[in-house]
Amino acid sequence: MKTLDIHTHLLNPAASSHREYDKIAARFFAKGLSVDPARLRDTPYQTYLEAMVKSLLQQTTRDQQIHRAQCNFQKKPGQIYHLYQNRHGNTLLSMLLPDDWQGKIIKDKSDHLKAIHQLLSDQM
Repeated sequence: MKTLDIHTHLLNPAASSHREYDKIAARFFAKGLSVDPARLRDTPYQTYLEAMVKSLLQQTTRDQQIHRAQCNFQKKPGQIYHLYQNRHGNTLLSMLLPDDWQGKIIKDKSDHLKAIHQLLSDQM
């Protein structure tokens, strides 16, 4: 079964608005629900579908977080990005590791950013 990955569509200018991105994500989610007969022989059908839906929901949620995060650079495939969240719940996509901040960028301790995801290069 082919793995669906919408990260390449994040780089697509047509996916620049949240509404357009949500349409793309919905299409990929629907396509991802195809059944793999080989896996069904080894796993009960309901368990298989539940695992598939859970995995697709997690990927879709992560992809939406990435797309909606503030980003001040052009995203490129093959790079590692980090997703941070401030105390207000706003997200920021960055190329910097948590150790790279060293308090130089963050001046207000109350607005300290926390890492929520490390996005690996094979996912972009």
